[in-house]
Amino acid sequence: MHLLSSLMPKKKGLWVFIGWRMNAEREIFAENTKYFFLYTHNHLREEVRPIWIGADKKIADILSKAGFECYPLNSIKGIFYSLRAEMTFIGGFLQMKNWRFSGGSKIIQLWHGKSLKKTGFKSPYALPRYNKFTDPNLFEKPYKFVAISENLSQYVVSDFRIPKEDIIITGIPKYDALLKPEKGYEIDLDTE
Repeated sequence: MHLLSSLMPKKKGLWVFIGWRMNAEREIFAENTKYFFLYTHNHLREEVRPIWIGADKKIADILSKAGFECYPLNSIKGIFYSLRAEMTFIGGFLQMKNWRFSGGSKIIQLWHGKSLKKTGFKSPYALPRYNKFTDPNLFEKPYKFVAISENLSQYVVSDFRIPKEDIIITGIPKYDALLKPEKGYEIDLDTE
């Protein structure tokens, strides 16, 4: 399916965002993908069409009621927009269910932390225990990888084997939101 998805023409300015945080019931609207999605929706709407692709109908309903474009991945629109996305923003590992529709889309890895802990290929609990044949989604090289600082980008280079030229040093959206909250930040806050 991933190879077939790369044949689908991509729509310039169509950006999809994929979350990864879950509680016992559903996906939670959180982390770097949330805050960059809000920023894009609030400031870049003339150039970009941001769409949240939810893991389930519950998160899609929450975001749709708040005025955002959101579809569950397992819906016709969720699949269609995933296939057509010029850019796909993620904040963790790209799950197989999303990866199969992302061929040809530029994957932007926002990650979700400071990159100080052992992760990627250096963690015994992450990539080394998986196989490229059975879990190819985990080994997809992102188009760009966002890092907090020049100093911390060295961990991205070594832990994820990302070339230095593919790292964007910008800080991360959830930290930016601490200083300047984006409109909509209060939606689905995980207060537990």
